[in-house]
Amino acid sequence: WRHPLVRKRDRRETLRRATRGRRRTASGGLERACGAVGRKKPRLTEAPGDGCPFVDHLLGVHALNAQLLRLLGSQAIAACSRAALRWACVAGQRVCHRLDDSRGPPFAPLARVATTLVEVVQLAKDGRDSVEERAKVLLACSRATAFLGFYCSLTGLSRHLDWGAGLSPYLCLRRLRLRQSGVTAEDMVQLLRCAPSLEAAVFVGEHLGGAEAALLERPPPPCSQLHSLELMDCNLSTNDATSLLQMPPRLRTAHLQAMDLRGLGTCLERQLPSLRELRALDCALSGADARGLLAHCPSLEAVTLCGNPLSAAATAAGTVEEGEGEEVAAVMRRLLREAVWPKLPMALRADFRHCGLGCEEEDAWRACFPAGADVEFSASAAATHARAGSGR
Repeated sequence: WRHPLVRKRDRRETLRRATRGRRRTASGGLERACGAVGRKKPRLTEAPGDGCPFVDHLLGVHALNAQLLRLLGSQAIAACSRAALRWACVAGQRVCHRLDDSRGPPFAPLARVATTLVEVVQLAKDGRDSVEERAKVLLACSRATAFLGFYCSLTGLSRHLDWGAGLSPYLCLRRLRLRQSGVTAEDMVQLLRCAPSLEAAVFVGEHLGGAEAALLERPPPPCSQLHSLELMDCNLSTNDATSLLQMPPRLRTAHLQAMDLRGLGTCLERQLPSLRELRALDCALSGADARGLLAHCPSLEAVTLCGNPLSAAATAAGTVEEGEGEEVAAVMRRLLREAVWPKLPMALRADFRHCGLGCEEEDAWRACFPAGADVEFSASAAATHARAGSGR
């Protein structure tokens, strides 16, 4: 048994001996003196803490040179000399915080990259040979926080991310952006299942039809941290979009664009209380769809419904076949009287440009927003932002 003060003194002495004699050399590396610790003198370019677990613990999980390169945000220092190139390595592997294949071949071999230090993985059209090779890159860089894929073939990615028996790899992704990469609904769902910490996901030009069936086939991904979801030109049906909107429990921003989502307002089964911003552009929504959709989002602060035929005249014209103008106008007025208009007490701005709304409909939509909210209807250059409750 030793007194606690004696143990504290011994730990202080051990720390002093382990770090004594470390000095910065002319080449920028750190040289460890060997006399105090009784080890063979390392090379000049040896990474800090190599061979000494205690010193590694003192310097943190990552080597000091890797932290310095991350702070600089560039690896231009590695081209200065061969010694500097060796200094920019950890355990013989190159420090690379962004693995980028968009610059074309030759690509960085995974065996020569410190994959545990990669923070961003970006795959492009010419990156790697097959989806299996791209999946290996993603799995090797499991600590990366961002995955970007542009015009790269990722069809069948779910087969390489599914280990069977309900087991899947764990990815530390927080940001995901895929553009015309060929992923299917199954690939998307499996990727979301492997990234429970995902915060923002963007899909552009993907074929995600059948997302509803993919979510019902197996337990849905948790997506407890997902707060931003953007789907543009993804060939989604109304049921698919409904399932994806209701999947994340904390969704704050939703962006839908260039899809036929008629009936979306009536398909939602539950409220979206956490949604703060909704953008649905060119989604063929009718006035009834827009009212039903906004009624399920009571906490909205910003609404954008540009390019949707929200006018009751369009609905009346489709209801009355070969009817005269007076008959169509009568049907339109009846639809406006029977409509249930949502109330958005927290809304700050709304955009209804290119929606074909008439004066009566504009007044009805203005009444849905609080006084002082910025509501825009006209798309002409002379149009001004109408203030709700201003009487204009």
